[in-house]
Amino acid sequence: VALIGLYPASVRASRQAHGHLVAANLAEREIEFSRAMAWEAMENRNAEYNLLIETNGAPTTVEYETLMDVTDLGGGLKRLHVTVSWNGTDRMSRKLEMETYVAKLVP
Repeated sequence: VALIGLYPASVRASRQAHGHLVAANLAEREIEFSRAMAWEAMENRNAEYNLLIETNGAPTTVEYETLMDVTDLGGGLKRLHVTVSWNGTDRMSRKLEMETYVAKLVP
């Protein structure tokens, strides 16, 4: 009987983990996109992604919003901070943040 009660919790945890994985991939994508830009072109931006996620065999659209904050720290160093926000398939608001630094190499 106890095992039957675990099934809904494990399905819910699996969905949440999938949503987090998608958000992490989007954050990494935004960081890599910024790194590929010219130094002067790196600036704040945001984007929205409507992704189709399968839940219990039924397709569900989940909207992810990314916000890239670029801060020039001077001395050829910039901080890239990306925030990904979304409502999971359980309608709970979620957020993931990643940060990295980029240095301008002068030959």
